[in-house]
Amino acid sequence: MTDEPHANAMQEQEAGLARYRAILAAALDPIITIDARGTIESASDSVWRVFGWTPNELIGQNVNVLMPEPHRSGHDGYLRNYGETGRTNILGEVREFEACRKDGSLVPIDLCVSRVDIPGQTEPLFTAVIHDLTARKRTEGVLRESAKQLQAILEHIDLLGVSLDRDGRITFINETLLRLTGWTRDEALGRNWFESFLANVDVETVFAVFSNALNSGDITAQFENEILTRDGAKRLVLWHNAVIRDVNGTVIGVTALGQDITEQRRSEEERARAHDQLEELVAERTAELESTHEQLRLADRLASIGTLAAGLGHDMNNVLLPIRCRLDALDEKTLTTDTREHFGAVRDSLDYLQQLTDGLHLLALDPDDPAATQGTTDIAAWWKRLHPLLTKALPKSATLLVDFPEELPVAAVPSHRLSQAILNLVVNASEAIGPHGSVRVSAQVVEDRRFVRLIVTDDGQGMSDDVRHRALDPFFTTKTRGLGTGLGLSLVHGVIRSAGGTMRIDSEPGQGTAVTLTLPTVQQMMWEQHADGTPCRTRIDVVDRRVGSLMESMASAVGMQVANDVEVEQVDVWITSDSRSLDAMLERPVAERPPAIIVVGELPADTPTDAIMHLPRSDDFQAIRACLQGAVERRHESRS
Repeated sequence: MTDEPHANAMQEQEAGLARYRAILAAALDPIITIDARGTIESASDSVWRVFGWTPNELIGQNVNVLMPEPHRSGHDGYLRNYGETGRTNILGEVREFEACRKDGSLVPIDLCVSRVDIPGQTEPLFTAVIHDLTARKRTEGVLRESAKQLQAILEHIDLLGVSLDRDGRITFINETLLRLTGWTRDEALGRNWFESFLANVDVETVFAVFSNALNSGDITAQFENEILTRDGAKRLVLWHNAVIRDVNGTVIGVTALGQDITEQRRSEEERARAHDQLEELVAERTAELESTHEQLRLADRLASIGTLAAGLGHDMNNVLLPIRCRLDALDEKTLTTDTREHFGAVRDSLDYLQQLTDGLHLLALDPDDPAATQGTTDIAAWWKRLHPLLTKALPKSATLLVDFPEELPVAAVPSHRLSQAILNLVVNASEAIGPHGSVRVSAQVVEDRRFVRLIVTDDGQGMSDDVRHRALDPFFTTKTRGLGTGLGLSLVHGVIRSAGGTMRIDSEPGQGTAVTLTLPTVQQMMWEQHADGTPCRTRIDVVDRRVGSLMESMASAVGMQVANDVEVEQVDVWITSDSRSLDAMLERPVAERPPAIIVVGELPADTPTDAIMHLPRSDDFQAIRACLQGAVERRHESRS
């Protein structure tokens, strides 16, 4: 009876061992059990897959056969020390080691060792669960290599690359971004991006995008903001953003690739401004063109009136001539006193009609006729012819005051052009005064009879500063559309300027207007002549045709002979705007240069000022006249 319980216990024990062996055989990871001296007591079937040993080959061997040096030699000591002190740093922990296969090769493993105390035994057993890390290490190696390749690409790509951790510190920055900002890698890594690389105006906005990405895992794919370089300069960057996650999917930072679009945005803004300016210019030019068409239609009507005036003046002369002849044939001595008075009144009326006819003839001359642009005007005689015509230009109740001194000089301007200028001014004045206002026309002789001034003054409403400054602009008018061309004062200015004179407008609101025309006299024209009476030959080489034309007009107006077909060395005065030609000329000996050289426009920095005369502005007529006079004086000095 006693043998039966014992047999049952043995059977149960064998069944437990069978279950234990089945568990070991089924385990994917190797499980090894050793005693207190390191001898292997059991091993699962999977040891063959990891170490190349069968379980039977390992059982009975010291576990150090699975260890590389130095652990192989030291392991027995580790066990003795544990048996004596009870201290160890391996039990209950997962540790990473390298193990040794049967063929001597190494295999990376995770090792977890547990102590097993068996009832009735004084020494414990130790069970180790081993996990082969070969596949994971291989994957990690591939990932590390991929990371290196990606980093190499990011380092050399022509884009700005940066990565930030959750605190906004820089964990990666590529060479392109370092070059742009002027930082070194050691200085930039670990630095707070928001404190060091962003302008104050953008910090709050960019940090809000960053915080939202950390909290939600979603980030704005594209975003642009300004960054600061080390020296404080700003660069505009378009960023392409993404979040960085760990193996568990937790957001641990952000990364971005950016493109410096500073110059691109600047170009876009410049193009936009240029486009807007072009549209404004087109609109202005369109309006000007429409206005010009209106002016041309009005000019056609004025031309017709001029033709009519010319015909009327001619026909009136044809009628007046026989009347004058018949009156001259009458013998006043045979007339009674009453008849003689009527005879005088008829002759006075005839003289008045003749003056009107002469005035119409002056106004009808073609200003574009080359012959009409030459000539001089005896101011006293001219005024006698023009005065009656001007009285008709004023309202009947208005007053025309005249202040002309005796012995006026001869002005260097064609009489018909002067008539057109003064008539324009008087007509403008008549429109500015009230029904009972007055207009004064006066003359002054200045600068030792070298210049004469004609002044037209009215007591009308005057001009504001803005109107006065724009009064000489072509087509500018304050009159109702269709009633004024805006060309009157501009034409007057052109007449005076072509004669080498100047025009000044003085006016204040409510104080009337005074227009002063200063004209050179024939005496003034003589200063540019040589001592032998020959004119001063002048060559004009100015790139801007308008400026060149002005120079020719002013030189011709004062009697100079414009000789642009003559070599520079053969002229008396050379006017140029070409710095290269000027440099070449100044390299020559003084004897081979023109006596006087006038440089128009910007003067090269190294030009000797004692060798030339500088005219920085081409719209300063007084300065042009002074330069021309100075040039002739130099010519005179060279001949004396």
